[in-house]
Amino acid sequence: MVRWEYPGTTIHPVEHWFGLDAEGRAIVDSFYDIDTKIVYYIDSIEYDQNDNITKTKRFSDNGSGTFTLNNQVEFTYDQKINPFYQQRSLFHHTKFAFDYFFFGKNNPLTKTYVDTSNNVRNLNELYTYQYNSDGLPAKRTLVTYPMGNPNWYAYNVEYRYE
Repeated sequence: MVRWEYPGTTIHPVEHWFGLDAEGRAIVDSFYDIDTKIVYYIDSIEYDQNDNITKTKRFSDNGSGTFTLNNQVEFTYDQKINPFYQQRSLFHHTKFAFDYFFFGKNNPLTKTYVDTSNNVRNLNELYTYQYNSDGLPAKRTLVTYPMGNPNWYAYNVEYRYE
């Protein structure tokens, strides 16, 4: 369980409750409002043989006590070494946050949202890399395509190893 509180605001404190598999990986993440006692959504998380998250499915509360599949997110990866994989335990609290897919054995290449109501696929993030002589990322470029927005944005991250 991870708990977030927002003192001095009107934002309700929330908790994420996790279900783990035999390897200790999160396979279920639920978002619970402590004040209202409502579970807003439940995410199921799927992995490949390299410990990379390949798909998340979000089931949202439909107001009647049942949950409906709302959307899913699919991820692809390169076959290179992800320098964060061995340090993933240091990021345990963020492993389950919005960017948890960064902590697999390989480096993410794409993040695609699928609206399950109409099966519309929307490539939302595209990652490209430049690698150093050890096969590790030296530079990562993210191009993001916000859904419903004709503009795209690019971000660069440089890696340094010591």
